[in-house]
Amino acid sequence: MLDCGLPFAKIGYGGTPLVVFDGFRVEHRAADGLVLQGMINSYERYTEAGRTVYLLERPIEMPFDYSFNDIRDHYIDGLTEIAELTGADGLDLLGIGAGGMFALAAAAESRGPLRRLVVVAAGPRMSDNGREAAARWQTDAEELKWRRVHREIVALSYTGLTSRVYGTIAWLFPELQGTTDYPWDFTITVREVAHTDLTDRLPNVQVPALFLAGAADRLFSPEAIEHAATLAPCGEARILPAAGHAIIKSRRRTVDNAVLEFFSDRSPPAG
Repeated sequence: MLDCGLPFAKIGYGGTPLVVFDGFRVEHRAADGLVLQGMINSYERYTEAGRTVYLLERPIEMPFDYSFNDIRDHYIDGLTEIAELTGADGLDLLGIGAGGMFALAAAAESRGPLRRLVVVAAGPRMSDNGREAAARWQTDAEELKWRRVHREIVALSYTGLTSRVYGTIAWLFPELQGTTDYPWDFTITVREVAHTDLTDRLPNVQVPALFLAGAADRLFSPEAIEHAATLAPCGEARILPAAGHAIIKSRRRTVDNAVLEFFSDRSPPAG
């Protein structure tokens, strides 16, 4: 646990630290066991490239009136703390899904030691369909109906037959997605992400920013993500055809290639 209150896992050693604001897991303790091993495997290419990866989860035991900005401030404090711990002049930041919204918000504040930003499967606001789904997840989580939460999150993250198959697996085997001792943390985060629009803050994102999204994403509109890249002064967008929200899994190699190339030192970051 970082001093700022964020659970985290550290993978690898050396090089410029890469901080990941992870995607939306129901369970948000620091990863361990098989979950941690899965993350080690997922970020193997980054550690082989000489990066130290810090995977940050959302805060634990949040007050019920916590706002999006309160959660964002925890993430900014986490960035600052990692920079101090590592002695790094700057950090690269990768935000995935809901974590991508917090990464955007942190970059817009210009209070963290950021060099570059990549946002995967997220934009400044959820789509209308995404917000409607988030309202259902809140209700189901409040009633501890985790099977329904898992099934819909997984089903909406993929496309076609894969959506139905993976959604059914999530329903049948809820232990694969996990539950939490702090269900209100999940509902608070869903509520705040669903009701937040960062569009007006995008011109404040002064670091180079890459947006990666699937053309068939049902939780974040690809059109809105492309528009977001035009509003960020140093932004660019790449939309992957026929891909859904879960591109970090379904198009892992393509995403990794783009992220590693963007975070390489091929050119100096914007000042």
